[in-house]
Order: sequence, then C-alpha cells, then structure tokens
Amino acid sequence: MNERLSKFIDAWKSIFIGHSITAKRLRAPRVTEFYPFEKPELADRFRGAPMLKGVMGESTETEKFPNKLGEFNATIKSKKESDELPPCVYSCPAHVDARGYVELIAEGRFKDSLDLIRERCTLAASIGRVCTRICEGGCRRNKFDEPISIRDLKRFAADTCMDMPHPQAVPKTKDKKVAIIGGGPAGLTAAQVLAKEGYPVTIYDKNPQGGGTLLTGIPKYRLPKNILKWDVDAVCALGVELKTNVEVGKDIKLGELIDSYDAVLIATGLPVGYNLGIEGEDAEGVWGCLELLREMNFDNHPKIGKKVAVIGGGNVAMDGARTSLRLGAEQVYLIYRRGRAEMPARYEEIHEADEEGVIFELLTNPTKVIVENGKVAGLECVRMGLGEPDASGRRRPEPIPGSEFILDVDTVVTAIGQKTDLSFLEGTNIELNAKGAIVYDKLTLQTSNPKVFTAGEVVTGAGAAIQAIASGHEAAESVDRLLRGIDLKEGRTGQVIQRPYNYGQSYLEGIEPERRRVPMRMVPLEERIKGFVEVELGYNEEEAVREANRCLVCSNGNCSGCTMCARTCPVNCIDVKRTGPQETERKVLKYDLDLTKCMLCGLCAEVCPTDALEMSKDYENAEYQKDRLFYDKEKVLRR
Repeated sequence: MNERLSKFIDAWKSIFIGHSITAKRLRAPRVTEFYPFEKPELADRFRGAPMLKGVMGESTETEKFPNKLGEFNATIKSKKESDELPPCVYSCPAHVDARGYVELIAEGRFKDSLDLIRERCTLAASIGRVCTRICEGGCRRNKFDEPISIRDLKRFAADTCMDMPHPQAVPKTKDKKVAIIGGGPAGLTAAQVLAKEGYPVTIYDKNPQGGGTLLTGIPKYRLPKNILKWDVDAVCALGVELKTNVEVGKDIKLGELIDSYDAVLIATGLPVGYNLGIEGEDAEGVWGCLELLREMNFDNHPKIGKKVAVIGGGNVAMDGARTSLRLGAEQVYLIYRRGRAEMPARYEEIHEADEEGVIFELLTNPTKVIVENGKVAGLECVRMGLGEPDASGRRRPEPIPGSEFILDVDTVVTAIGQKTDLSFLEGTNIELNAKGAIVYDKLTLQTSNPKVFTAGEVVTGAGAAIQAIASGHEAAESVDRLLRGIDLKEGRTGQVIQRPYNYGQSYLEGIEPERRRVPMRMVPLEERIKGFVEVELGYNEEEAVREANRCLVCSNGNCSGCTMCARTCPVNCIDVKRTGPQETERKVLKYDLDLTKCMLCGLCAEVCPTDALEMSKDYENAEYQKDRLFYDKEKVLRR
C-alpha cells in the first residue's frame, strides 16, 4: 500500500508542479487529466480541470466558408447548430466569411482575402465603405474592448488589389438566358452568381452607370463613383452584359423581357421618397433627399439656399444634411421628431454630422412649409414629447400643445423613408397585394409569374446594401433551379436569418493601446465640407495587418493566443505568450497552465472565443487537499 501511495504522489509531483504546455507539445489532439475511476456522486456544477485542444501554428488552416450554389445555406445552418460558426459570419445578413478574410489579411494574403470576400459580397470596395457594420455587432471582442474593424478591412483588401486585372470571363455553357431589371447590389449579386454558373445574363438599368442606390443615393464623400465603377466592372468582367440608360416600362416593356428571356429578376430597389403630407411641400426649394443626392452624384450642381432644414433621422437624412453643407449652406438643421437616442442612423454618421456643424433640432416635427412667392420662406414646427412605446419599441412622439414655432430656412429636404415604383409592371400578370407590393414566395422569391423573381429592397423594404446582396444570392439559386428544371423548394435550406447581438457598453479605460481598435485616418475636419473628397482615408498595410491580428479567430478550435483566459483567471494560473500584435505571424509561443493553482471555476473556458479551452467532462474529486489526490501517470496524460 505504501509503495502504491508513493508511486501516485511521485506522479502528481512530476506532472502537475510547474506544469507547462508549450506549442510544440500540443501537436497532439489534446492534453488533459484523467481522474480516478471511483468518484463520489457529485452535482453537475462540479467540473474537471481545464484542457487545451490545440494552438495556432501547429494546426491546419482555419476553415473557410466559400459560396457554393445550393449548398451554402445548409453549411451555415449546420455550423450554427454545432456552435462552429463564428458570430461575425452569423451576424452578417449575407454570411460573408469575415473570420476567414480577416485571417488572410493578417497573413499578408490580400488577394486571397478579396477572392474570399467576393464569394458572398459582390461589391467589396463599395460595401467596405458604406456597410452598416452589422457583422461587427457580433464580434466577440465587444466583450473585452472594441470589435474588429471588419468593414474597413474589407475595403483594404479591395483597395490593395485595384491595380490587378479583373476576374476572367466565365464561358457561357448554358443555353438559358436571364434578364435582370436593376443594377443595384441585389441585381449585381444575382448576375455574378448566375454568370459563374455559365448563364448568359443581361442587366437593364435606367442609370448611366451600374450600382443602383450606391450610385444615386450615397454621397461621393462616402463612396467615390470611380470606386463603385471598379466593383461593377469586376462583375461585368465575368461576362455579364450591363445595358445602362434603359428604363424598363418606357424604353422596353417588361412583357417583352418575359417573352425574350427564360427567367427575369426584378431588383429595382426603392427609388422614390415619401412626401411629408403637409401644406406647402410643393413649393420651390423643397427637395426630396434622394432627388438631391442623385443630382449631386450626377454633377448637375443642385442649387440650395443658405439655410436648410433636413427632415428625418436615418442615414439618408445625415447624407442630406452633410451634402447640404458641402453645397454651400451656411446653416443646416436636422429635424427629427424623437431624441438622439432613438435615431435610426448609425452612430458614426450622427457623430460626423454633428462634428461638421449640423444643428440638431430634436423632439421637433414640421407642420407646414411657409411659402412666399412660390418659394420656401420658413418651416413651421411643433415641439414633441415622448409617450408610450409604439410597434417599433420606441416611445411614440406626441405634439406639445402651444409649442409651435417657425424655423427661418429657405430650403427643405425631406428624408422620411423610401418606396417602390412598380409602374413598369403594367400590362403583366404579376400579382400585387392590397398595399400595391409584389406578391412573392418568401423562400423562393418567385412571383405569380413562374418565370419572374424578385429580390432586394423592392420586396424586403429599406435596409442595408448587404441585406440586398443576401437576397440576390437567394434569387440566383431559385433562377438556377428553374432553368435546370429542379423543384424550387425540394431539399432546399432557406436563408439563415441572423439575430442581432447585444454585448452592452464596452469600458475602454485601462485597455492597452495594442489591444485597441486601429483608428481610421480621416481628412481634417476643416477640409471636409469644402468639397466632396472622400472623408475616410482607409488603412495602410501596416495598420490593416495590425488590426487583422486583433481577430480572436472565434470558433476555430485552436488557441489563437488572445490571452482572454489569462486575463479572466481569478488566481492567475494561466500564462500565454504569442508573437507581438503587429507581427504578421499568428503563433503561440508558450502556453502555461498551472493546475496546482486552478480552482476549477471554469471562467477561462467560458470566455474562450475559439472554443479551444474547455473543462474536462470528468468530475473533480471532492477532496480539496491536493496532496491527497492520487493519479496514474499513464492516465493523466492522454495523447
């Protein structure tokens, strides 16, 4: 008995005192502890010791999620159900492989990164400038400091490759032709997918250049039009024919397209703004914001006054206000009926508008445009109070009696929402609902005419461009199934709808500079409103690689050396060393796990973003005096 006791005590000392796990030793699948066979009955809250499954640099490359027509949604769904899908990929409406392309940038593989982006995000350079950063809301670094600048890294990958040739044309191997109405994000995405499958695709667009709302509704200081053209040209290079300045319904009838093509996709977006519905809004000097932005983007030099009121609280309203400043307005008022916290615009858009001098008139609603000699001479408004929440969850604005006042302005810009223009459907058998919207199948996007499909904001309503891109992918799969004679629904996995993440407010005080997000360089404030030069300057290579190396490589199964476990451990029994944050090589140098200190709380495993660290499934023995625990050396190390 004494000999056996001595054997186990020696094994304990040799294995666990000064216990060190290095990257080299972790080539084995896992290192863990094997507890005695005879264990008392314990509650489930008792857990075994932590174990590490692997480290980066000693394992295979992180799995990528390239797009494959007909299989992508099933892959995403399966990975989500098995907790193997990174939260950034899941939170993106189009499920762009953010983890994959950020890792490629960290490795200096910029062209490979762009190729991976384009699998799901058709307009990489443009979306890398104007996307609403939905993916960044899911980034797990929100738990610790600041999310990865996923959008800005997308822009970097595209900008770095702009001198390279466009993709080569794909041979047209199919004898079925497809027509797409609208050259915006949804239409271009469907065109790219179908062209890669060998279909002859023709896009009909009423604008002089492809891009849809990205062309007409996004100001040049956010998206230079030569950048958008580069993105559109990359799609056309695949063999897509883009017919510009052709308006379906006027220059060519929809019925003609239905007769001439084997499938037709409607992706016309939301080209018309809503009216205010108040007296005087037909006066000279009242602009729809979309109309104003369109004129500006086409260099038609729209004329506005010196004092401008922009009505609305969304991103379009911010664009209208900031554009007005650049067109020469001396005072620009942003009128919104709720408070700043309820504004639907992105925080950065609100901040930059405020920074540039836009005057926010919040809890204010227009009631009448004052007109003199047919022109705007002022805007009558009323102050608002917030009542009970409405259907949107926001508190309902209610007028305060007796609070009316007149704002001294000579121009009014309305930005309160957008709607479709379906006049081109006249003379076809495409069914509309009671509200005048297209009736379509939610899974297949097929209309009442079996040959006609629809995608993007024309049916989904206003949203981010990346959401229209996601819709374009779904439409392309339906068109492909129709043209191959396959049932549109059988065996099909629908689009995986993401949910928003809410990590709460991050507190950055005390966070080391190397852990912080790399800030975007911008044109100096005093220079911005002098013209339409692009405000954000983008990352250089050093900044991009540094930012990409902040990625935690979530759900990879291998330790990325993020040190979050060490920072979380209450007894400091974990020590991780990796290559510096500015290095291009992502490799763990040393991982020390001292189990003689571990109190088996499990916090390290809970916080591990890659799922490389986990608590063993064996229960901890009820004894807390470590020298009374006996282990067999051969069972302690399981390789």
